[in-house]
Amino acid sequence: MFGGGIGESSPYIRNSICEGMAGCGVVVGEERNAAAVGLPPGQAGRIRADDGSVAIYVVAAEEETWVAGETLVFFPASVKD
Repeated sequence: MFGGGIGESSPYIRNSICEGMAGCGVVVGEERNAAAVGLPPGQAGRIRADDGSVAIYVVAAEEETWVAGETLVFFPASVKD
């Protein structure tokens, strides 16, 4: 699974990471990989090639929302209405 930052926005990086792993069933579909950029937050796109046996996904993360929520957990008294 690739998400956030480079993992979410760089088909080149995703392909480079998975390159040479076909023997383990990790095969990236070139067209699917290229199309899995700019997904709406919360969406996922499968980039595994049909001849691969390991699931490979790109997930559009909502990092800002997660960070804001975690900040409220640790600093609830510092937030003013």
